[in-house]
Amino acid sequence: MTITEQALEEVLVTIAVAAQEILQRNRDFMKVLLSEAMSEDPVATEDYRRITERWRNAEARILREFVRRGELPEMDVDVVARQLVVLSVGPFTDQLMSGQDQDGLEPSAELVTRVRSGVERFVRGLQASTA
Repeated sequence: MTITEQALEEVLVTIAVAAQEILQRNRDFMKVLLSEAMSEDPVATEDYRRITERWRNAEARILREFVRRGELPEMDVDVVARQLVVLSVGPFTDQLMSGQDQDGLEPSAELVTRVRSGVERFVRGLQASTA
């Protein structure tokens, strides 16, 4: 079964949760990257842009397929893809910045729940606009 043969919500939640696992495994790197990008270091800013751009492009390809199949209305998939990335990066960054991050290779259950819930609600909103 390919990714686009699954339900939209399941696909996007799976991607968001997998992203948390990747972000957590690379937590120290992400701390440095986010910190330096926020201080407008040009190399870090470019690295962050490249990472998130690849992620957004992958999300946009998936969204285009669901639009093509009529499971989502016509939309600016690039904007929606950016919003999906922010729904993953935002809670991760919030956890880092608030001192609630944890050591280890797995994201906290609370973080996964926050991300899962946010993406589920976002997808339901997109789907409601087709009704």
